[in-house]
Amino acid sequence: MAETYNDDEQLQRLREWWQQNWLPVVLGLGLSISGVLGWNMWQTYKKEQAELASGHYEQLRLNLQIGDLGSATEQSDILKTKYRSTPYAAQGALLIASLHVDDQALDKAGDQLEWVVNYAGDAKLQHLGRLRLARIRWAQGDADAALELLKAPGMESFAGLYAELRGDILVSQGREDEARESYKLAMKTAEVSDLAVLQQKLADLLELGDEPDMPAEELSEE
Repeated sequence: MAETYNDDEQLQRLREWWQQNWLPVVLGLGLSISGVLGWNMWQTYKKEQAELASGHYEQLRLNLQIGDLGSATEQSDILKTKYRSTPYAAQGALLIASLHVDDQALDKAGDQLEWVVNYAGDAKLQHLGRLRLARIRWAQGDADAALELLKAPGMESFAGLYAELRGDILVSQGREDEARESYKLAMKTAEVSDLAVLQQKLADLLELGDEPDMPAEELSEE
């Protein structure tokens, strides 16, 4: 026969249960509330940081438009120091690096790009920085350092660019067979508009004469 309880007995059992379990219940509720509040506070903080970083980035762009590289660099340094986790820090460093390339200040450009490679929170920006840094190292005469940079696994959208640049560098070292394989790999992921260029590079390997010079315009290309 099932047990039956009157209201007083049920109330007494509820009191006993509460006396035994009130602490974990209260703690669990408190943790849930604090977790929600903490998450909301974190999201608010990230939004505020992004807004502040955006302001510094826009100031950087304005400085570059009027040719004030010094002030632009100061804004970039602020972004890298205080807002490293935002994409604006890496974007600013990439812009500064491009200006240094235009001025043929390759060491300074390399410093900016190394920061992007090491600290950019956005993977696409990091790969873009790595590609540009590899071109810088190649232009500085350090092909081995450039190839080492290109060993890093790339995102699918960058795999073809990595392979093509690797092929260009290998050609400059006289390593035609390896260059051919790199160009073929690049063709597997290349855009239709890029296929003709890669096909021409493969064809040129058959009639390779003098070692190709590093095209200056390639330094500022993506």
